[in-house]
Amino acid sequence: MITLVVLSHHLGLMWVGMEATTLAMAPNIYFYHTPRSLEATWKYLLICSVGIALALLGSFFLAYATLGAGLESTLLFDDLVRQAPHLSRPWLQAAFVLVLVGSEPRWAWHRCTPGCRTLMEKHPHPFPRCFRSATAVRLPCHPADLPHL
Repeated sequence: MITLVVLSHHLGLMWVGMEATTLAMAPNIYFYHTPRSLEATWKYLLICSVGIALALLGSFFLAYATLGAGLESTLLFDDLVRQAPHLSRPWLQAAFVLVLVGSEPRWAWHRCTPGCRTLMEKHPHPFPRCFRSATAVRLPCHPADLPHL
C-alpha cells in the first residue's frame, strides 16, 4: 500500500493508497493491546481520516481548477504539471491549502498521541521492520526519533 502511494501517477490513486495505509497501520498501533494503545489507535484513525478527507476535497478542487481553465479534467501528475500555468488560480490555491491542511494531521499525529515517543525509548528491542518503514513513509518524525527508525 505504501508502494502504491509512492509510485502512483494519479492523485486519486495516491489518495486510495494513503487511506488504505491509514487503515492498515491501525493494528500495528494496537500492538500491545492495552487501553492506552486502544486510545492511540482511535485517535490515529479519527485524526488521519479527517485529514485525508480534507486532502480528498483538495484533490477535487484541483480537478475543478482544470475545468475552470477550460481544460480537460485530469488528476494525472504529468498532465497537471504540464497544464499548471493555465489552471484556475483561486481553485488551485484552495486545493493547495486543503491538501496541506489535510496532510498535516498525519505528520503531527505522533506528537499528540500520549507516550508515543516514550514507547520507542522504553523498549530496547527495535520495532519490526514493517512498522519502521511504514512510520518512516507515513509519519515524518521529530529529529530526536530518527535514530530509532
